[in-house]
Amino acid sequence: CIYLPSKTSVLVATTPNTLQPTLKGLCTEECFADQDCEGANDTSCSTGFACAVPIATGPFCCKRMCVCKDNLEDLSIPAECDTSNPANTCSNLPGR
Repeated sequence: CIYLPSKTSVLVATTPNTLQPTLKGLCTEECFADQDCEGANDTSCSTGFACAVPIATGPFCCKRMCVCKDNLEDLSIPAECDTSNPANTCSNLPGR
């Protein structure tokens, strides 16, 4: 991820539901809307990028990032990232 300021990579299982999935790492940036991802031009992503929440746990929980649509079946925000639910504990949610 040398060419992006964040130098953050999203590792995606390209063969889900298997004991040993094939993993594919793609560089990413934080975003607010799909338009923020239009400059992403990773040639290993054939369907383009979307601004989505790829993970709901860990240090990047609930952060919107540019992710390749090739490996995403659901672009909705995970229930664990619902800001109106006080039981959600991700430290990246407002007021947590």
